[in-house]
Amino acid sequence: MKNKKLKIDIVADEQIVGSTRYAISVNVTNISGKDIHQLDVFPTYTIGRQLNSLNEIENVELSELEEKKNKIINEMQKQIDNAYERNQFKSLNTIQKFVLLFVEAMDVYAGIFGYFTGKKTIKSTPTWATEALKIDDWEDVERIENDVMGKIEEDRFLKKAFLINKDKLKRIIDKINLQSELGSSNELYKGFTLAAGETLTFPFSFKAPHLLKAKVGETQFKTSYKETESSNAINSSITQKIKIYPSAFAVPTGSMLGSICGYLIKLSLISSASLTQINWSSMFGSILLGLLVASVTARKSDTSKAITVEDFLGGFIIGSLTGLFSENFLDKLKVLIQ
Repeated sequence: MKNKKLKIDIVADEQIVGSTRYAISVNVTNISGKDIHQLDVFPTYTIGRQLNSLNEIENVELSELEEKKNKIINEMQKQIDNAYERNQFKSLNTIQKFVLLFVEAMDVYAGIFGYFTGKKTIKSTPTWATEALKIDDWEDVERIENDVMGKIEEDRFLKKAFLINKDKLKRIIDKINLQSELGSSNELYKGFTLAAGETLTFPFSFKAPHLLKAKVGETQFKTSYKETESSNAINSSITQKIKIYPSAFAVPTGSMLGSICGYLIKLSLISSASLTQINWSSMFGSILLGLLVASVTARKSDTSKAITVEDFLGGFIIGSLTGLFSENFLDKLKVLIQ
């Protein structure tokens, strides 16, 4: 639905890669000719997990107390996420812990290849727990302290740091309420006021899912605000398609598996040997050769090549060919070297 009072633009990173962090900014411009109040923007559908909440809005002037309040809330939010992960791990049974370790191993595996591509992987609280652990008012702080932080050992620095921040936040809120003409309030986040013709930028960051091939999907954001002369909240949504390229591990993993399959096919069908006669050093050499060819042909955004490999399937095909014709590849390589 087109909004006639707000101009909303979604700006995403130019290149988004699976298993890595990416950023999306929502630019909101007031074209209504009147001030709007309690402006809020939040994602309703995204590809991957949200990593941060609305706490560092660009192009907005905040008082010293408001800025300090937001920094403390942001720090407390991170402490809550950390405590949640610890409590969840304690409540898991053996099978669930094994599954979690497998998922974390996937993150580590993706991170290894992400290190070589300059992309970092990040863990986060699951989507279905993000809103439950979000701090909107003082009651949320007290509830989360009892239900989440209450399960952390008393001598843990994590819990002590949370309680220190809680005490600081309470003092800042009291000071803000004293300066406010509207009286005291327990709300910690009230949205923003956007004057006519002005623009606010709402930054978000997400972690893209692990992908073996490119994916094109939709991301949707919802805006909510109130007009000066009305107390009714006005909501609207904007949707935009984004493309996420395969994770950095997709091509190498496909290449390794393809090299093994190609070597086994050559061993069993071409040479008519038994699978029990596997030469492990030869198979390992085929894997390394497949990785070498895959790395040379892998797609890079800043270079152009005659042959490029973009995803798991492409890596698997390249690996299979090198496994089948490893001797031919080596012979050609020797000729080139000579």
